[in-house]
Amino acid sequence: MKNFTLFFTFVFSIIVLTANAQVLEKDSLALVDLYNSTSGASWKTKTNWLSGNVSTWYGIYLTGNRVNKIKLSSNTLNGVLPNSFGDLDAITYIDIHSNIISGALPESFGNLINLNYLHIGSNSIDSIPASFGNLSSLATAYLFYNDIKTLPDTIRHLSNLTTFQINSNLITEFPYWIGSMPQLFNVDFSYNSFNTSFPDTLYNLPNLLVIGLRNCGISGSLNSNVANWPAMVNLYFDDNDMSGVIPSEIGNLTDLQNLWLNGNNFTDSIPVSINNCSVLEKLRLADNDFDGLPNITALTSLTELTTENNLFTFEDFEPNMGMALTTFTYSPQDSVYKTSYPVIKSGDSLVLTAKIGGTANQYQWYKDGSAIVGATNFIYKISNAAPGVEGTYTCEITNTTVSALTIHRRPAFVDYFDPTNIVENNFMQGIKIIQNPVENGLLTIHFLNEISNASNISIVNSIGQQLYSQTLKNIHSNFSQIIDVSKLTNGLYTVVIQNGDRKCFAKVVLEK
Repeated sequence: MKNFTLFFTFVFSIIVLTANAQVLEKDSLALVDLYNSTSGASWKTKTNWLSGNVSTWYGIYLTGNRVNKIKLSSNTLNGVLPNSFGDLDAITYIDIHSNIISGALPESFGNLINLNYLHIGSNSIDSIPASFGNLSSLATAYLFYNDIKTLPDTIRHLSNLTTFQINSNLITEFPYWIGSMPQLFNVDFSYNSFNTSFPDTLYNLPNLLVIGLRNCGISGSLNSNVANWPAMVNLYFDDNDMSGVIPSEIGNLTDLQNLWLNGNNFTDSIPVSINNCSVLEKLRLADNDFDGLPNITALTSLTELTTENNLFTFEDFEPNMGMALTTFTYSPQDSVYKTSYPVIKSGDSLVLTAKIGGTANQYQWYKDGSAIVGATNFIYKISNAAPGVEGTYTCEITNTTVSALTIHRRPAFVDYFDPTNIVENNFMQGIKIIQNPVENGLLTIHFLNEISNASNISIVNSIGQQLYSQTLKNIHSNFSQIIDVSKLTNGLYTVVIQNGDRKCFAKVVLEK
């Protein structure tokens, strides 16, 4: 039976070659190999394959007696490309994307020196041979959505390559040699795992129109060399770990249409020069640490502006609220002011502030989550402190112009301190805190009497976190324990001294 099968295949191949005598033999054989190695019998469409004139085979285009184009995208090709694929050396156009082609491109692929257009995206190809660098006519290469792990540096020899999209693969080493290919105008490395600083080699590509570096582990910052991209149209840098400021030279990119910076750690203000990007359509700034947005109403082509989850305040949005945007997101923004732990002494005053930029701001202060009646100024003052003043103070800030945004002031955890009541629940007479409030960074606890057995001293902050602990054995009389508290922030703390099942507590104020 096996001999019969081999004989049938041999005879069938002769029949195919005879029926297609007008096509170069090696081209016909290569196509038959392609059919057999990619489960041709199961292709979605296989009209006239292995029968009739090759020029009538679905997806095959001839010029003279040579195969010039293959268009078999989304056609359930399942398998590997045969080594004989390299015999199609007159081919100029290959589109076999969105199939189930796996394995490595054959080494013979480098024989396709007339190939101008290659689209093998959305397959499971895992390796590119070094011979890929021989494709001297290649101008467009779409290799995205595969399982490619490394790129041969021979690609740098492709002097006609202008579009190179290798996004959504498994590449971990950035191809820094890309900077030696100044003819490139479209590169996309998105959705790989480079985990490297921004590749400055990209600044060596003056003809770039598009850079894709989305979600690929890029850190570092941009610099003034962005001016080296005068024709840039689309910059996609979103969802990385980039930081620093946006250079003012971004305004030199006057053809820029898309600037996607969202999902990074950029800081400072968006430069006013952004207004020079007069054809900008989408500006994505969300999820960064930007703290300033200029008046950008001059950007009349802008349709999308995303700014949420930054440090912007109302003054950044008020001038831009009248823009005719299809998408404009600006809420939420980060809270303002630092969390604080002020301690107010009996009879003293404390001033809290929540002032931020904006001309139409409204303020409401809260204590322990309840609105304080009449507390609608950006300043809230506590006067003549007495027991009960302690609590969590916050402020909500709204704006009548920027109506969908509420900015929150971070809480002030106010504690009350009565210096006449330093030690509470004292089970041992003669324990004293020397100098309270503590102003020199050294907390001194003096024991007048001897204490047998081990005692533990701990320091706890106002939210119950233990910040210090030490066990002392057999404390003798007139003993002083000095504790370095210089690294603790100013505020109210509790000193706990425990001996067996007995405890004493002392409130201590730290004022460095």
